[in-house]
Amino acid sequence: MSYTGFSTPSIAIINQIQTLLKERYKEGFPVIKEIIQNANDGGASTLHIALVQNLKSQSLNPDISHPLLKRPALVFINDGDFSDKDERAILWFGADL
Repeated sequence: MSYTGFSTPSIAIINQIQTLLKERYKEGFPVIKEIIQNANDGGASTLHIALVQNLKSQSLNPDISHPLLKRPALVFINDGDFSDKDERAILWFGADL
């Protein structure tokens, strides 16, 4: 995949995720259901779910500075396929194409 010289500030991505969650996922646990469905669609045989409360203190790199890694996080990892098309979909997250 070729990249341009443009980049998006991390805070813009955080704000976009917060807005998406507020607008589209109001009741129940649709985000978790969607993550499970995505793993299934990718042919995953395992899905690991973890709560990471203090990544900075657990890291071999104490200089973690990315804003997404500064707060507690729910992490989902699966062994399904991840294609170039999947990568593009993530890079274009939130865009109406």
